[in-house]
Amino acid sequence: MVLIIQEQMVKEVPSSTAGIYATWSRLKETAHSLTTMLTEEVGPRGLLYLRQREYAVTNPMHDENLLILGTDDATTSVMAVLRHTGSSAVGLAHFDKCSHDECLSGVHICSHDDGVAHLLNRVNELSLGYTEGRLELCVVGGFNDNRAMCEKVTLSLLNAFHKAHAHIQLALLCTGEMNTTIRGNVSWPLVKGIGVQTHSGKIFPATFTDKGPYLTLRSTRVFTGAQQMVDVYDCALGLLRIGPFNYEPHAGVELLLQQSDEVILQCLSTTPEVEGPTWVKMVREVLKHIKEHPFPAVTIFPDNRPHYFRRDSLGQWIAAELPNNNDSTPDANVQAAVQAVAGATVASTGAWTQSIGVTTTSAPPTSVAPPSPWGTAVPPRYGSLHLDCRLKTQLTVPPVVNHHYDDSLLNPVKDRFMPAWQASQL
Repeated sequence: MVLIIQEQMVKEVPSSTAGIYATWSRLKETAHSLTTMLTEEVGPRGLLYLRQREYAVTNPMHDENLLILGTDDATTSVMAVLRHTGSSAVGLAHFDKCSHDECLSGVHICSHDDGVAHLLNRVNELSLGYTEGRLELCVVGGFNDNRAMCEKVTLSLLNAFHKAHAHIQLALLCTGEMNTTIRGNVSWPLVKGIGVQTHSGKIFPATFTDKGPYLTLRSTRVFTGAQQMVDVYDCALGLLRIGPFNYEPHAGVELLLQQSDEVILQCLSTTPEVEGPTWVKMVREVLKHIKEHPFPAVTIFPDNRPHYFRRDSLGQWIAAELPNNNDSTPDANVQAAVQAVAGATVASTGAWTQSIGVTTTSAPPTSVAPPSPWGTAVPPRYGSLHLDCRLKTQLTVPPVVNHHYDDSLLNPVKDRFMPAWQASQL
């Protein structure tokens, strides 16, 4: 349907966030109120922390486990809160750039539309039967960066909500000029993280002392180019779910691990001037994880099922038994990876031995050629690289050759990466 701002239906989203603020001045007031609030430090109890390209939805009327939804590290990304005022169902999503102008003619077009649709559908599902109330949207994050990346992400997201099949009231927009300050002649975001109180819907600036389980693994989805927004929380069971997902081995990992912190910061960050002090450490952990687990479909998700976590009596996340549901539907790409990498190998005796060590004398399975890690077409759902944007196998050329800023591991900014790579060849 349409976005609604200050009780006025929007015919078309303006072409700039400055234009939005100029047309609806009350949005500047609510944004200023948020940026002047004190930042709260949130502990682990009752918290569900989200990474980029993750979302979660709950209804506090039926979910006593979750008190706060939170996310941070929003520099060139945007955090969106969608809440139904009648049912109190609330969702938080962390969007970043997930489409490429260079690849729009390919088969892997991805935009914010799907992520917005999933978030909206989930909130509506938890609001069935409530005839009173409305949908309210709050968008926070992004600033006046020198490449206007935040502007593109924010406008893309607002247009996606504008096209959604619902009337959505834009209650808060804190981005661009209203979320920018100047520190040492450098533009800097005022709010990079938010918490959302699930019962009241209150939004506040936040940092987080504990970001939950498998944080490095979850970060690999972003750094290896996974495009889809994923729902990581089952509010009916109070379970955090992670995976399954797969990516390909990456030739550039070893080279990047050899670089200095400054090179990693300049190569892999979209906004190196404003990253936090622990950002490079996190990236190194992600790179090491990718190096140690080049085939996560085999080493981490061998049964193609999610890993589940629940809260214990102290409010900490602990591993949980897999529920009996349909989340483990096999994916053809993951199955192919398992067969190719961990499948049976033919022994010299004519018997064949499975990777788990069970030997049988029955006929060997049909030989399946392992996929080439550097050029085969990968279905978009689990493809870590765009189909025309592959890493090169030969290290006589730079292992990363494209300008796709949102795939920060796969495609660092070329002009930043080249000096580091050239120095490594001396």
